Amino acid sequence: MSFYIIRGGYFGFEYTVKLLWILLALIVCIYDWKKNKRKDYFWVFLLGCFIYLGSEIGMYFSGARIISYASIFGIDISSYVWLILPIQAFADVPAIIVVSLFVGDRLMNKESRKNGIILAAIFLFLKNVVATIVLVALGYNYSNIPIGDPNIYQRREIFSLTTVISLSGMILLTVIWFILTDKEARKRAIFLFLMIVAFIAVWTLGEWLSGQRWIEFAVGASYVKPNGITEFGILAYDVVVEMGLFGTSFLALPYLFRLIKTKKEDKQLAEKS
Repeated sequence: MSFYIIRGGYFGFEYTVKLLWILLALIVCIYDWKKNKRKDYFWVFLLGCFIYLGSEIGMYFSGARIISYASIFGIDISSYVWLILPIQAFADVPAIIVVSLFVGDRLMNKESRKNGIILAAIFLFLKNVVATIVLVALGYNYSNIPIGDPNIYQRREIFSLTTVISLSGMILLTVIWFILTDKEARKRAIFLFLMIVAFIAVWTLGEWLSGQRWIEFAVGASYVKPNGITEFGILAYDVVVEMGLFGTSFLALPYLFRLIKTKKEDKQLAEKS
């Protein structure tokens, strides 16, 4: 039995918005670099793009990810896989992680917590609440779309063997780093994880309510919608594990590669100089 997570609406085919997410992530990277004289956000974004592009390529060519239609600025790009996969890979995870890190970094410090709360509220309201209200008002409802419809914009097998193995490896590496790193880096990772889960949970609920995201499972050649508890469990797994824990690994890796320094390492470098 294979379970599939469905992108049945706007998020599944509209790549113009994905470009805007990539642009926002780059703006955040540049802003933090100029303001705090560090390249942390660049490293998180670049390593995240590299890792998740590999993941998207693997899923697409193994058949775990099926994309039936995609457009950008109203132009059909369905046949341009070389364009679809990088945009999707960069926007769907690394860009979200960068924005979540930006908000989390401000929430973790008392001096900037007020700004962090304002940013989180703006992000949640504009990205999730307003979008959901509009979609619901327009009458989107997944009950109007046949389960197993081959014309669904995107379908991804959520528990494919390669996905589970790669996820497990990245999460294990992150847990080891989390245990061994310093208190400040651990705090940063916790706030990043919480922001990812908060943002994606609200977004997923909105997508589900507006009929753009749901779960199917395959039995032979047929697709069936699972019961509510199963669907909730799989969507929660996607939010907490596939986005929250996996996304936090994008912060762990730059620390492991010494691209981002802990306070202790910064102090040692200062003493040597």
